[in-house]
Amino acid sequence: MTRDRLEGLPMSVLLELSRKENLSVDEGLSREELIEDLLEAYEEDKRERETLQNLILKIEQTKFASLSPRLDPSSFTQAPVLPAAYDENSVDVVLRDPAWALVLWEIRKKDLDSWTQDPSYRGLVLRVMEYAAPETACLTFFPIPVPQGAGSRYLHLPTPGRWYALELHAQFDRESRMLARSALMLAPPELPDDPKDRPGLTPGQVRMLDVSGSALCETVRDRVAAAPGYPQRIGTWDDTAFQDIAE
Repeated sequence: MTRDRLEGLPMSVLLELSRKENLSVDEGLSREELIEDLLEAYEEDKRERETLQNLILKIEQTKFASLSPRLDPSSFTQAPVLPAAYDENSVDVVLRDPAWALVLWEIRKKDLDSWTQDPSYRGLVLRVMEYAAPETACLTFFPIPVPQGAGSRYLHLPTPGRWYALELHAQFDRESRMLARSALMLAPPELPDDPKDRPGLTPGQVRMLDVSGSALCETVRDRVAAAPGYPQRIGTWDDTAFQDIAE
């Protein structure tokens, strides 16, 4: 309430406002004095409201500050730093698509340094193990020579619908030492060229494929025959000494 607003009000309204503000009005109090008392009362009410609001805000800030740790603002602008290697024997495989997977491996430096001093050491090999199902015997495997230390490469999965695991081996003249093994991974089954031949379709879905013109969009009807054998077997690596499971 401003002074101009109060000065435009009749005395009866000023007295009513004074009553609401719990002001004691003497009989001889003039109109100007009554307006001054009202302005002082309003100013005091304003200060009390501001003090209360600041107190509530401070309480809320304290409450939330105790729930979350304070973060350094500079940490939001710093890029995460990942080590180039973890110095451990490991092999991991990640499926890229139904036929190819990404393989990553690493060897402990102290182990590699020790083996390179051994004249019987022949190098590192990834054994690609193939299974019909988890917890069954290995059907076949083939080795792939890999560079020393840490590395990565893409791996072709020969048989759709089979399970694969990779073993990282150090090869010596008289033995093969397994250093690490990946988790089992399923190569997704190959689907028929014609979408209508895919299993699990309802009659309604087959009808929808008929009218959608999907047969005209197929680009895999004329498949290029894959080369026999495994595409990973390149070079002159002789793995016959380690092929102890018939393929």
